[in-house]
Amino acid sequence: MILIVVKVIVAVVLIWWVLLYTQQSKMMFPAGMARVVPNPVLPERTEVLQRPIDQGHVEAWLVSSPQATEQEPAPLVVFFHGNAETIDDQDFILAGYQRMGVNVLIVGYRGYGRSAGHPSQAALVDDAAHFIDLAVQQPFVDAGRLVYHGRSLGGAVATQAVTRRKPAALILESTFYSGAAMAHRVYAPGFLMKSPFATHRVVAEFDGPILLFHGENDIQIPSTHSQWLRDIAKDARLITYPMSHNFFPGNAHMTAYWEEIGAFLREKNVMAPTD
Repeated sequence: MILIVVKVIVAVVLIWWVLLYTQQSKMMFPAGMARVVPNPVLPERTEVLQRPIDQGHVEAWLVSSPQATEQEPAPLVVFFHGNAETIDDQDFILAGYQRMGVNVLIVGYRGYGRSAGHPSQAALVDDAAHFIDLAVQQPFVDAGRLVYHGRSLGGAVATQAVTRRKPAALILESTFYSGAAMAHRVYAPGFLMKSPFATHRVVAEFDGPILLFHGENDIQIPSTHSQWLRDIAKDARLITYPMSHNFFPGNAHMTAYWEEIGAFLREKNVMAPTD
């Protein structure tokens, strides 16, 4: 009887692991949940960048600061969105950084919105490196003041982009410790992850400053993930608000959120006091 129970448990676990392995791309990259805007209204001073791939192209937006000039180039923030968002959903990110006089590059993901192809860690990071290389060549961009800001899955993409081009600073928002840590949450071994997103390894080696944000009521990615990242980082600060994953930072904390980002960038000399 005990042997039969053990066999049943093993069978159920194996079926669960097979299901997770075969369906993980849809779970990690639910592009079907993200809205598609065929003809978007572009923000002012936006250059649409496209990278040709076999299935079509991948899209990114480079939004220049009104204060940035060839004589006085401005910092560049590269923003990586969450797994159910597109580049069209980042109005508040653009507005916040534009008020600071910062250039913004928003990198689209394959299979999302108007971008063709299929998302994976390797593909997203390679696309990001391509667009970052294009952006830092612009005369209004100060390549020495490069910042990566990622939200949720985007934080994992941002950290992997560090391995291709090192930024001056990182901002990670509601980001998970690693793909393996997320797999463990659903009782699966980390080796099943096709896109491992070992955020912790990059964070531990990164010698620049890191600003971490997380919602205290986040049940999708618990705030302990950011606590773990803070603890292994060489120079990191963690800020939490009593918010859930999908509503972070929330209207009540929006002013404080941008004040923290501005203070962080000035303190780490990414932005001068007059920027």
